[in-house]
Amino acid sequence: MSFRHLNSKQRKLIQKEIWKENAKYTDEFVEYDVAKIPNPYGYNPPVKAFRNNKFVCLVYTHEGFTRLTVNRTGINGNGDYLDGISWDELYKIKNACGFADCELVEVYPAEKDLVCVGNLRHLWVVENLPFVWRNAK
Repeated sequence: MSFRHLNSKQRKLIQKEIWKENAKYTDEFVEYDVAKIPNPYGYNPPVKAFRNNKFVCLVYTHEGFTRLTVNRTGINGNGDYLDGISWDELYKIKNACGFADCELVEVYPAEKDLVCVGNLRHLWVVENLPFVWRNAK
């Protein structure tokens, strides 16, 4: 979702509402009602939702696969979700959302398959990855 279609005054109002909502949360992730998630395009709805004061995380299942979609809760002046989620942040998010014992991958598609609707990160649960490094402990 993007707020690019709004004018700058409307975007500033949205930003203030987001800040108010963020103030209700801490750094700890909590699960919340998926019914609160807008689904304007009618796509497959999420099966779980988590958030804290910085991130919203949605879990989707589709055709036997599970996907964790992550975005920051703030928006920039253009109306896009804030960018810049580090590897360390994604790793902590993955674990906090119930995937600590799972391997997740992020896919960078071929140019012809690129779909970009905002600053969202999509992590896919994949079992038995043949190319992962294992801890020798």
